[in-house]
Amino acid sequence: MVLAVTAEQEDLSDAVSRFAARHAPIDKTRAAFDSIAAGELPSWWEEFTAHGFHAVHLPESAGGQGGTLGDLACVIETAAAALLPGPVLSTAAASAVAASADDSAAPLLAELTAGATAVVVLPEESNVRAIRQKDGWRLSGSSASILGLVAAQRILLGAYSEDGARWFVLHADCTGGADFTIEQQHGTDLCTDVGVLTLDDHLVAADSELSGISTERARCIVVALTACASAGTARRGAEAATEYIRTREQFGKPVGAFQALQHKAAVLLVNAELAAAAAWDAVRARDESVEQHRLAAGSAALMAVVATALIVLTGLVVGTILFGWHPLNISIFGTAGHQTQLHVVANLALAGAYVLWSIAGVAALAFLASTMTDSPSAALFAGFGLYVVSQILNNLASLDPVSFVFPTHYQNSWTGLFIGNGPTRNMLHGVLLQVPYVVVFGGLAWWHFRRKDVLS
Repeated sequence: MVLAVTAEQEDLSDAVSRFAARHAPIDKTRAAFDSIAAGELPSWWEEFTAHGFHAVHLPESAGGQGGTLGDLACVIETAAAALLPGPVLSTAAASAVAASADDSAAPLLAELTAGATAVVVLPEESNVRAIRQKDGWRLSGSSASILGLVAAQRILLGAYSEDGARWFVLHADCTGGADFTIEQQHGTDLCTDVGVLTLDDHLVAADSELSGISTERARCIVVALTACASAGTARRGAEAATEYIRTREQFGKPVGAFQALQHKAAVLLVNAELAAAAAWDAVRARDESVEQHRLAAGSAALMAVVATALIVLTGLVVGTILFGWHPLNISIFGTAGHQTQLHVVANLALAGAYVLWSIAGVAALAFLASTMTDSPSAALFAGFGLYVVSQILNNLASLDPVSFVFPTHYQNSWTGLFIGNGPTRNMLHGVLLQVPYVVVFGGLAWWHFRRKDVLS
C-alpha cells in the first residue's frame, strides 16, 4: 500500500519512484555507502531539490509547492521504498517542524527550499541547556545519535531553558571549534549518516531562536514522517519477498505455491498495510487536536516497530529460499557461526521473548498511568516517555556507575545469542532488572484500580 490517495499524490509518488530508479539504483547506492556515512551529499541532490520534492509541503511564499504534509508523506514513503539514500527524511522532517513556527522561521525555510540540508533534534534527544545571555543564548550539552546529522547544513535544535523548551537554528559550518562539534558514527541504516552533536558554551545570536513551535506538535510530526519512511521500507521488503516466491521454482513449481510460504507472504502484506495506514493517520492528525495527534503518532510508532520485525521475517523467508533449510557457517556470528537451523530459530525466538520482556517495566508504568487517567494517549506516552528518558540517561557517560538500574540498560544483550555460545550474564541481569519495575508499577496500578469506582 502506497500512501497516495489522490491522483496528484499518485503522480507525485510515481515521479519520485522514477527519479530514484534513474539516479539511485542499488549498485550505485552500495558503492556510495562510505560517502553517505561521511555526510557527503549525493550527486543527484541538486536535481532532487530543483524538482521541489523536498519542499512540496511548504507554502509558495517560502518557495515551496504549496502542498500538504500528506504530500510530503508520499515523497518520504516512496523514497524509502526505493531505498533513496541521503538526507531526504531528515531534511523533510526539519522543514515540516520549521513550517509550524511563526515568521521567525522565514530565513530558514528560504534556505531549505533552495536546497540546504537540515536535521531536527527534539528536546528529549539531547541534554542541551540554553542559558540567556545579554545578546543571545549560550548552549551546552550533547545529543543522542541522530540520523542525518553529519550531512545537515542547518540543525533545528530543541533545548530546554529555565522557562521551558526553546528552538534554535545552528549552522553546521560553525563546527570545528571546541564549542561546536559533530562526531560521525556508524549506524545500521547504511542509506543515511549518523552523528552526535556536542555543544560546550556555544554562543548563538538572539535571532537564531525560532518562536511559535509547539514541542508536542514537533515530536508528533517527526514520529509521523519517520513512520512513513518505515512503512515504505516495509513495503519494499514485502514486495521483494512476494516477487521472489512467485518466480523461484522448486520441485517444478513456484515456491509461492506452497501453503506455508503463502501464509508468511500474507502476514507480510497485512503488516505492511497496517504500517502504512497508521503512518497516514499520524500525518492526517496534524490538523486534529494535540491529544489526537499524540495518539495517532504513538500508533504509527508502534507499527513502525512491527514493520521492523517484518523486515526480519522477510529476511528469514528469503534466506530460507536462497540458502535452504540447513546449517550455515557465517563468519559474522563469531564462535556461534556454526548453528543448526533449529538452533538459529530457537535463538531468534529467545531473542524476541527477551526483547519483549525487556520493556515489561515500561509497559507496567503505562498500565499504572492507564488506571489514573481516562486518556489512552496519556498512558501510551507515559510508557514512551520512560523509555526515551531511560535511553538518554543510559547514554550519559557521567551516569555509567548507576546506569544498570535504568530499565532499558540491558535491552540489547540478546545479541550475545548470535555472537557467543548462548544466553549471557547480561541477559540474566536484564530479565531480573524488570522484576522490581513490574512489581512496583503493577502493584501500584492494582492498588489504585481497586480504589476506583468503576461502576459509576
